[in-house]
Amino acid sequence: MLLINVAPSGSAAIVKMAGRIDSEDGPSSFAFMTEVILNNYNRVLIDLSECSEMDSTFMGMLLLVQEKYVRDKADFYLINVSKQNMEALNLLGIPKMVPIKKLVLDEKLEWARIDLAAFRRKNDRIRKI
Repeated sequence: MLLINVAPSGSAAIVKMAGRIDSEDGPSSFAFMTEVILNNYNRVLIDLSECSEMDSTFMGMLLLVQEKYVRDKADFYLINVSKQNMEALNLLGIPKMVPIKKLVLDEKLEWARIDLAAFRRKNDRIRKI
């Protein structure tokens, strides 16, 4: 199950994705990233330090989001990727397209939990059309 927490940091948003991320979570997390984050921040850091596993659908979603951010002149980074997830990202060549960094996050960040259920329902309605 995917858990998402967001912390604003100036003009940046730090999005912490935790748990197992798979094709079920891809569309709703894409909707969240494009509708909420892109419209409010010009720099996004996706923290994958607590991501236990990700599938190729999610990795493809990361590329789509990154492409949209770059096209709209915003910065997009993956941060704190585990060794296991880095190996998966390398298999698809994602580090060649998306900057990946190690970053120590400020302990004083104020995190807000995001409920993906609303985005999941919206995507379910779109699929039925």
